[in-house]
Amino acid sequence: MKNQNLHNAPKTVPLAALAVVTVFVSLGATKANAQERYYISPNGDGIKDELSIPFSIADSRFIYGWKFVVADSAGREVFSREEKIDEVTFDLKNVKAILAAFFKPKKSVPVPRNVVWNGKTTAGAQVPDGKYIFYFSARDDNGNYGESRRCEVFVDTTPPSITLKQPTDAEKNFGQSAKPTLTIGQSGSREDLWHSEIANEAGKVVWSFDWRDTSPSALVWNGTDNAGVSLPDGVYTYSVKAVDLAGNKSPPASVTNIRYDPTPKDAEAGRAFAEVAPSGKTRSQTFTLKATDAGKIASWSFKVVPASTMGTAASGGAGSVTTDAVFARPAHSNEKFPSSGQLIFDWNGKLSTGGIAMGSFVGKLEINYASGATVRAETQPFVCGAPPVAAVTTTPEQFSPDGDGTNDLLTIKLDVQRQIPLASWDFVILDPTGKPFWSANGKSDIPPALTWNGKSSDGKEEVESAMDYPYIFTVQDTQEQNAEVKGIIAVDILVRKDGSRLIIRVPAINFRENKADFDKGLPQPVIEKNLNILDRVAQALQRYPEYRITVEGHANNVTGTEREEKQDNLGPLSQSRADVVRQYLVDHGVKNRLNAAGIGGTRPVVDRKDSANRWKNRRVEFVLER
Repeated sequence: MKNQNLHNAPKTVPLAALAVVTVFVSLGATKANAQERYYISPNGDGIKDELSIPFSIADSRFIYGWKFVVADSAGREVFSREEKIDEVTFDLKNVKAILAAFFKPKKSVPVPRNVVWNGKTTAGAQVPDGKYIFYFSARDDNGNYGESRRCEVFVDTTPPSITLKQPTDAEKNFGQSAKPTLTIGQSGSREDLWHSEIANEAGKVVWSFDWRDTSPSALVWNGTDNAGVSLPDGVYTYSVKAVDLAGNKSPPASVTNIRYDPTPKDAEAGRAFAEVAPSGKTRSQTFTLKATDAGKIASWSFKVVPASTMGTAASGGAGSVTTDAVFARPAHSNEKFPSSGQLIFDWNGKLSTGGIAMGSFVGKLEINYASGATVRAETQPFVCGAPPVAAVTTTPEQFSPDGDGTNDLLTIKLDVQRQIPLASWDFVILDPTGKPFWSANGKSDIPPALTWNGKSSDGKEEVESAMDYPYIFTVQDTQEQNAEVKGIIAVDILVRKDGSRLIIRVPAINFRENKADFDKGLPQPVIEKNLNILDRVAQALQRYPEYRITVEGHANNVTGTEREEKQDNLGPLSQSRADVVRQYLVDHGVKNRLNAAGIGGTRPVVDRKDSANRWKNRRVEFVLER
């Protein structure tokens, strides 16, 4: 009987006649009944490099041949292995040979315990990655043919691919409100399983996550373990990996130095002084800044800005106040906050342009932590300022406290522009000789206005007509910075009653020594003042046309002797001076009946022994009588 070639075996035979081929598949040490799909990675790494296939053939007759076939997805055979009994040919006429073959004992071909396929063709070439089909077939001595179930095997030598987008150092720090999570961008090949995990510095896995039958997506981690419990401050490492069904491993992929920091942060900002005056007693402000976890600070800034409660300078403050920062640290962007967590430094109260910062200010500290926390602190307000600036305004311009109801009171407005509170102020009016005549003072607040009636502080003296009374206004702030203003209060012509008479007393007309003229040979300012006084006297006298006017020249008897009185005071000089004044008034429109008399020192208004005031005795009086 002729053996039938296995390659030409019929695909279907009577069921009772089939040889039963049982296939087992072994991948490594695992052995299982034949399944639908298997994977190998013949790349020489020792992991699933080959497919080991134990099988058995059950047949009641002799096995004359078996074959293992691997075919590609198109059905083309790429690998095969077989064992068979060679076919015997003999001459049909040779009866002996036929009988010998008929009575020759039969035997089966040896069947190995398993067949191994290493992913190569029968010729030894590596097959490309892809899907393949493998099966067994067998034939017995009676021509029966059997075939195992066909199974898939995938050849896959390509490892899983993974790409991690490495976060920046700043992005790796998180855990605070502004940065509550860490995001790691990643992409990779679609695999049956991707496994990711996060480990602490000791290498202990504290969190894990899997992606199944997909590619890995971006990771978002909030710093907790898988139970949702927040982890402690620390440095962590993220890793992701996959082993595909063929045993290929993804390349190493990790993100190291992840810094999780959920600990609350705090900062303090303090100042030493409530007042600063670069030219005063406290010439600089001392700031003390404090911060927790200084080593984790990413950036910080400190600025001195106008106090929000003030907005501008203090009431009456000098100059305009900028709304921008007047001082800032760090001076350089790379200035580090001290690792001790405390920084103390001084500010001299000056702007970068060299001027003095003026107004009410606060220091504002802002710290940005790498973990996303931003903390702020603010000092108590403080005042910084230059020396005060003072001014004096008096009204009316022509002050005449003679009791006629017109311009009898002088209003004095004292104005101080300052930032530092005042410690004291003093306003003093001096008499024409420089002696204090009237004053007002205080400790801090200055009244809106002062009023003066022209009398001395004790009320015993009155101002003289047409005389200048100097004033000095001084202030000092609490930083011992001073301001001083000097000026003149010009007293107008005063017409005072003396019984039934009116008297204009003018001690301010100056004559040349031993001469009866006042408009030559003197300094020009003195001449101008003389003329101005007499012009104002002329205007005043024209208001009294019904009065007779006597111009009296008075002198000051310094020695108190009769000789001085007769030779100097009552002599022709006194009379001549009175005559010159009388003529000036006539020339300037005074039409009243005018007389001139030289009185000398016979009628002093101040005791000659009062050296400080006896200057008032040397005067010209205009006596008006009906």
